Amino acid sequence: MMFGVQHRPDMEVKFKGIKIAIEVKKGEQGNDIRSGFGQCLMYQSYYDFTLYLFVDTSKDKRLLSSMTGEKEKKLMDSLWSNYNVMVNIV
Repeated sequence: MMFGVQHRPDMEVKFKGIKIAIEVKKGEQGNDIRSGFGQCLMYQSYYDFTLYLFVDTSKDKRLLSSMTGEKEKKLMDSLWSNYNVMVNIV
């Protein structure tokens, strides 16, 4: 429970005492991807690691192609180094 709400990932893996949350989302707009980021931050309070897999369903794959941008790389590095959240867009 956090903020009076139960937060549960789509999948959970436990291995040798390590707890991993897995969140899977799909979409084609910015608000589709943002909701998953928030969920992943909630999971880090309980899980050791979180994997966020986002499936870009846009025709031009603009969310996927944005992963090469400097701002996006900086955010991904920060999520990993500060919160143990790994993001993958396919």
